[in-house]
Amino acid sequence: MLTVLAAPRQCSVEGFRQLLNVECDTAIVVANLMGVCGFVIIMCIAIIIIKRRYTLYTSAVQPTARELHVARGQILCGPRRTTKKYKNYSQRWV
Repeated sequence: MLTVLAAPRQCSVEGFRQLLNVECDTAIVVANLMGVCGFVIIMCIAIIIIKRRYTLYTSAVQPTARELHVARGQILCGPRRTTKKYKNYSQRWV
């Protein structure tokens, strides 16, 4: 009778598994949770930084915009364009 010995299963996070003193599957789950939490924290920090920069930019541009009588919301976009002249043009051909 031929006996086949199974190779020992290697854990991809063996050092982390030994540190936590848990099974391989549990160590992988914990590592994934730590990765997701780290990603969420980094994204929150990035959003806070972008929001602060935008606030600083708009507060710097706002006095100039008030001098030029630019309406709120048009600081970054420029003047709104209308299509009324094109609407009349298209009605002539119908």
